[in-house]
Parts: sequence; structure tokens; C-alpha cells
Amino acid sequence: MVPDSKPSPARSKSPLPPRPPSSNPLKRKLSMETVPEDSLGYLIRAYEKGLMIAVNTIYFQGQDP
Repeated sequence: MVPDSKPSPARSKSPLPPRPPSSNPLKRKLSMETVPEDSLGYLIRAYEKGLMIAVNTIYFQGQDP
């Protein structure tokens, strides 16, 4: 018996263009210009909810860490 030479519907080309890669907010890098001034409250609430947050701290010359 010869297998059917027709492509299966699942393998046929989709008429839609490929989707762009999703922008994952967890992988986005934030610059200090984009962080709102009230973000500290947001970070505290996120911490209280048990979310893991990595924060980069910048110390300026003359400041104690």
C-alpha cells in the first residue's frame, strides 16, 4: 500500500504570518528613567506577596553602602 502523498492539514502552511516574539516583562531591563518615583511601594507590596525581586543598587561616590 502506498501512503497518501497529500500533506496533512496540520502540516499545511498557515495563511497567517509568524507571530513576533513575545516580550517577557520579567526579562526586560529597566533603566532608572523608566522607574516611577513611587515604585518603592510597589516593590514592598510585591515582596509582601512573596515575589522574588532582584534590585540593582547604585552607590554614588561618598555614600555608604
